[in-house]
Amino acid sequence: MRIGEKIRRIRTAKVMTQKQLAGDRITRNMLSRIECGVATPSLETLLYIAERLNVSPGYLLAEGEDERMYLKMYRIENIRRAFRGGEFEICRDLCLASGLEGDDEINLVLAECCAKIAKERFREGKLRSAVRYFEEAVEYAGRSAYDSGTIPAEAGVYLRYMRRISTTLGGELPGRKVSDGLAFGDPFCVYVLLLERLADRADGSEPVLPGYEDTSNLLAAHIKASAAMQKGRYHEARELLLGILTSDSTAPDPFYYNVFFDLEICSKETDNYRGAYEYAAGKVSLLERMLSEAES
Repeated sequence: MRIGEKIRRIRTAKVMTQKQLAGDRITRNMLSRIECGVATPSLETLLYIAERLNVSPGYLLAEGEDERMYLKMYRIENIRRAFRGGEFEICRDLCLASGLEGDDEINLVLAECCAKIAKERFREGKLRSAVRYFEEAVEYAGRSAYDSGTIPAEAGVYLRYMRRISTTLGGELPGRKVSDGLAFGDPFCVYVLLLERLADRADGSEPVLPGYEDTSNLLAAHIKASAAMQKGRYHEARELLLGILTSDSTAPDPFYYNVFFDLEICSKETDNYRGAYEYAAGKVSLLERMLSEAES
């Protein structure tokens, strides 16, 4: 990219007019000629413009890989600032607009941002949006040499959970298969893995996974309720499940779908058919909201 075009792109990205950039050292007409490639700036003018744009003069002169390096140096700080500030959607947009496609660090940041956004959408019950961002996260992670497998592992667990709620939420994740063990750092993933292992145990004994002791009370209560149901202790399970609904603590919206689902079963097994009807209605209503909100 020629010098003039770089100057124009940076100036417009900073929402500066030619008059503002020109200042009192060069004319607006001269700056216009430089940006159009009609005139070549002197070294003194180049240093002045670089200072006004707050970029390295080396970037304006660089070509090829050197240009790419300077471009990354110029843009990475804003990306890092947004990421550290928890502004993951802004950070994602900055990465996509950076012009640094194929950069391992940028792809990893994109993967992290998409995973963070996906989890937030999941907590809000926006399931289709959550699926889309998890799939993006896995795609970007696969493009980065720094991918440790954690993002695909966590995404895989969340997606399995969501697809058990609704089969309309897509198919298998693209890319390589990774161990579920890489998802142990996420408390909700630990909860899902415990549920899956519990379902495989005929005696209903509660499985233990690393990090289970760190799982929030509501998630742990549901594990205990599920174990009680598997042992046929439906009254006990129902009390645990009702305790979840009346708790001051909160959990992701999709979690409550499974609580309603289990309460429906417990009510049927204890001949409380009115309760079963009410919990079934609550389950369906919540599912409809989660799917419809996600499409908006």
